[in-house]
Amino acid sequence: MPLGRIHLIRWIGALSLVAAAFALPACSSDSSTSSSTATTAEAPAAHDGGEADWSYSGATGPANWSKLSPEYTECKTGKEQSPIAIKPLAANPNLKPPTVSYATVKSEVFNNGHTVEAAPLETGSNDSSSAGGFVTLAGREYALKQVHFHAHSEHTISGKDFALELHFVNQDADGNAVVLGLLVQPGATNPDWQAFVDAMIKASPSKPAETQLPWSKMAPNSYQAYTYNGSLTTPPCSQVVEWFVVSKPITMSADQIASFTGDYDHNYRPIQPLNGRSVRLTGSN
Repeated sequence: MPLGRIHLIRWIGALSLVAAAFALPACSSDSSTSSSTATTAEAPAAHDGGEADWSYSGATGPANWSKLSPEYTECKTGKEQSPIAIKPLAANPNLKPPTVSYATVKSEVFNNGHTVEAAPLETGSNDSSSAGGFVTLAGREYALKQVHFHAHSEHTISGKDFALELHFVNQDADGNAVVLGLLVQPGATNPDWQAFVDAMIKASPSKPAETQLPWSKMAPNSYQAYTYNGSLTTPPCSQVVEWFVVSKPITMSADQIASFTGDYDHNYRPIQPLNGRSVRLTGSN
């Protein structure tokens, strides 16, 4: 999952953040690029139209990320990497997912070369605040930095992948990240995401689109989620993320999904080993 002005996260620069996302989260038929440079989110490269040094296929694809830069070695050596294959399990009613407190604000939507990302335009006095709102976990606030997508989903549930996975990247004042992953399957049109879809169609690396985004409607309010400790799903694969993958997928129409996959249809990292980590299912909040 551009920092600062929210170009926050070269989801990345080491999380200094985390998407520009758990991507977040974007590509084309062979994709590594729908746009010729393929990359994803979660780690969005700055949206300056510059070429990414990694992709989703070939010599610069996931199998070789650790070889592309000394900063990317964790993509191979890390023992808490994401995404993972999630298996069904009983919920713990005493374990609560983050409370979402997002707002409707003017936002910038841009194609960063490996996904399409949106970020609230107005930010507070430092990188730990955002006009877009925040999530609260265990009494601590994590400011909304951006949302981006991956196609198909990066996480799987019961061996099933989904058409899209949306990553809401949130960060606290110490640089810790909470990523809310939202799975998407074909179905009814989703009006809450239409403003993002409309802006996404207009956005490019050289020309971002600005629009009002209803962040509070785009994200779930009452939900259960699978949670575990993991990493960015794009280089540098930093293990700084507390993941919450919402258990119930949302729907989007075939046309809406096609708007995403028209830009990127293969920008997802393969499943990573669990390595003994604990995965839990929260109760509803």
